Amino acid sequence: MEEHCIDDFLRVRDDWLTRLKILRAGHGSSLFPSETQVISFTEYLVSGQRNDTDPKMKNGSWAIPLDLHMPSDARVDFAYFPTHIAVAWLVLAAEMFPLLARRIKGFDSALRAGLRFSSLKNFQGHGYDSNRESLVAVNLLALGKVFSYVRKRRDSFMRFWEAMNRLEFDIVHRYPHDDGWTSTDALERQRALALLRGGDALDSRIVPDIHREWRDCQFRAYSNHIITILAKRYAETAVKPLADACLASLDTARSAFDSIEKPSVFLSKYWRIVESEDLFCVKLPSLRGFIAEVIDQASYLEWLPSYSEYQFLHSSRNEIEHSTYEALQTALCDSGVMCNEEYNPIISSLAVGETGEVSITIKVKG
Repeated sequence: MEEHCIDDFLRVRDDWLTRLKILRAGHGSSLFPSETQVISFTEYLVSGQRNDTDPKMKNGSWAIPLDLHMPSDARVDFAYFPTHIAVAWLVLAAEMFPLLARRIKGFDSALRAGLRFSSLKNFQGHGYDSNRESLVAVNLLALGKVFSYVRKRRDSFMRFWEAMNRLEFDIVHRYPHDDGWTSTDALERQRALALLRGGDALDSRIVPDIHREWRDCQFRAYSNHIITILAKRYAETAVKPLADACLASLDTARSAFDSIEKPSVFLSKYWRIVESEDLFCVKLPSLRGFIAEVIDQASYLEWLPSYSEYQFLHSSRNEIEHSTYEALQTALCDSGVMCNEEYNPIISSLAVGETGEVSITIKVKG
């Protein structure tokens, strides 16, 4: 498989997974699909089930690549995982929209074949990752409440039921003793057991994880937006007291620069840049008020809890320090505070304290 194809396959698989997560946990949001959208994607999956793969691969999968000449690890990623996702969607869609299965031709046979294919390897992965990938398979199927669905209909899906029991036995008796490359996390094993035993039907076990994932993803985008605006506004206000502090220490800075040994020859086409040691520290106003102002003006993001300036400061302090450093350094250079000197002040370090106070260390270079 060519590299660009693999990226395409991943995009398809991740798109299916996102749709499944939204169907399971997106109630009350603008993202939650309408019944028409659910029917449309379900029809797409039913019509797209692979019944052209035997004898290279059993029929009934949702293998994404048309060409099945791929290594076993790729089959896990691009045949079994997509099948787990598709099966989970079909079960969840049927449970949430009971009339849907009757309206879509071939739904029952597609689900039955998908469940059979999904269980062919007893949910195992490949090679050293086999154990870990089996736990991933459990999480994917649990999004659709597949284990609870099969438990109620075990006589109709005996192959899947037996695979569930076999995996449960392995998780309890074999996985804890596997170490090295094949080791698995104890908490992940506990979670998988709970899901296999019917915990997949509990939103309290499934939905918070999805919301947390969305919240974290959205918070990163939200915080980056806030921090960019924050750093710019803070620099506009703080650059004057910073420049004043530099001017007040002009004699100290000049003496420090004059004492640096400087090269007397050209290196390439440029003079060598020289820097002094740290000269002095400047205390600047707190960021807290600026954070509160920017947060108040920012648009609210779905599934994102409101953050106080204190919470935001502590959750994003490293990013705030970096952006504020860059913005203040640019503003200080643009201020021309030492335009008549042969050196420039530069910020050696910037630290944000517990309550948002900003401490800056200055040195000079030229």
